[in-house]
Amino acid sequence: MEKLLELALKAGCSAEVYHQRTRSVELSRREGHVVDTTATIQSGCAIRLIKNGRMGTAYTKNLLDRSSLLDRAMLSLEHGPEVDFEFPHTTMKPDIGGFSEKVDGSGFPEALSICEKMEEMAGSLSRSCMDTSAGSAVETIRLINTSGTDLLHRSSGVFGSISARYPGTETGLYAGFAGVSDAPVESDAITNLCRLYEESLPEVEAGDGKMQVMLLPGSLYGVLWRLTAASSARSFHSGATPLKGREGEKVFSEKLTLVADPRRDPAVARRAFDDEGVSTTRVALFEQGVFMGPFSNLFYAGKIGVKPTGSGFRSGMWGGDPVALAPEPSFRNGTFMTGDTSFEEMLSMMDRGILAFGLLGAHSGNIINGDFSVGFNPGILVEKGRIVGRVKDGMMAGNVYDVLNRVQAVQDRPYNPLSTRLDPAILLESVSISGK
Repeated sequence: MEKLLELALKAGCSAEVYHQRTRSVELSRREGHVVDTTATIQSGCAIRLIKNGRMGTAYTKNLLDRSSLLDRAMLSLEHGPEVDFEFPHTTMKPDIGGFSEKVDGSGFPEALSICEKMEEMAGSLSRSCMDTSAGSAVETIRLINTSGTDLLHRSSGVFGSISARYPGTETGLYAGFAGVSDAPVESDAITNLCRLYEESLPEVEAGDGKMQVMLLPGSLYGVLWRLTAASSARSFHSGATPLKGREGEKVFSEKLTLVADPRRDPAVARRAFDDEGVSTTRVALFEQGVFMGPFSNLFYAGKIGVKPTGSGFRSGMWGGDPVALAPEPSFRNGTFMTGDTSFEEMLSMMDRGILAFGLLGAHSGNIINGDFSVGFNPGILVEKGRIVGRVKDGMMAGNVYDVLNRVQAVQDRPYNPLSTRLDPAILLESVSISGK
């Protein structure tokens, strides 16, 4: 990596070299039997050059031919984008407690043990409807640049998930667990999963009209996607956002605060610096419903004249190889802050409404504008505070800036269904439902 920087300097460029290596294993079981195992090792290197105000990029999976990689990056400079930033000089000790040595050697036996533990805790569920999966991953990132930055990040994660499928379907309820050195499987969470599953087995029709909706953490990504798309500095640069010029303005309920802090829990996703070498920090996107301003990477911060927020990550909307992706504004570890109402209290507040456990079609609609028309995956009907069954072919539609102004309550604790985010449930009033 250092030799690559030297070659770039000799070519009259400032440069950044990014290297990533990941190792992961995963095991899946259905009805008590192993049905799939995967093991991957992936690594690669990317270089970004700046010369005469333009950027060039290239990447490789094999760094044996450094000159060829540099030549390709130099070639892309000719038509590369104009940039208004320099690579930062960042010094820090990036160890923030997100790595365990023992995970580096873990494999399928450890994953199988987690699956069996979850299945034992879910003893009341029939094996015919039960799916489990578990695994681990280790990631190493090194980033150096010609400004003197030399940073190393190591992280590990162990995860487990259990789902209960409704008869004759691939839809069901699920619970997930993740930690740095082990998956902290919670018996209470699995017991609650079994209870919700058994109570929601009957198929029911919700009908059409306005009713309450409780967004559980597994469905909040649909809301988060729309809020972060509109709040990104990329959208501010293009002008395609309803939030431009609304900094400091209250745009939805004061019960909601949305922040991202890659340095804090969940530990499996902690990062001390982003994929451009900028220190991460707490970024408040909305404080008690007030829009605080856009989040940004280096490129778009330069374009709109703001400071970067340490939000430049090599991540794509639909995944992809990080070394092949350019750093984009990414609201990493974005989460809604907790409220003061328990789940059971929120349930009792529902006269007639839907528990939105998950969503179908969250990618549809005008995302930046906040519009949505999504199916429940699944949706559970509640009447007079009681679960009466699962909704067949239910949908909801509206705009996030409208429905988030009618928040009845926010749960007093967060939990993690399947991802690295920790979110509370959010109870909304008067959402348009189609349930026939």
